[in-house]
Amino acid sequence: MKGLKELIEVYRTTIIYQWNNCLRSDPFIPAPQNTYQVDGNEKGSSTTPLSDCRHALWMLDEMDKMLADPLLARLGDQELLTKFHRWLGFVQGVLWVHGIFSLDELREDTRKAAHAA
Repeated sequence: MKGLKELIEVYRTTIIYQWNNCLRSDPFIPAPQNTYQVDGNEKGSSTTPLSDCRHALWMLDEMDKMLADPLLARLGDQELLTKFHRWLGFVQGVLWVHGIFSLDELREDTRKAAHAA
């Protein structure tokens, strides 16, 4: 768990640093505007880099709570661990979409965290 806690902190620190840069008019790479058709009507997402990062920071806080859960620590609660990894993937997706980390960097981060004692 130590490696995962450290990884969460690295991502949190990085997002906060990038967020502060964005607020100083040094923006992230703009998020793609995804559109798709549902029953002949165009739908799409209207997220912004700041809203994406705000949500990722909330998720990282919740992930800290997951790792602190006594069930996960004692029993390796598989359902909670699976949820944690889904959320980690989402946060990493935010970091990749906005050009903060490359896919290779994120893959290496995950490997290091998995092998940390």
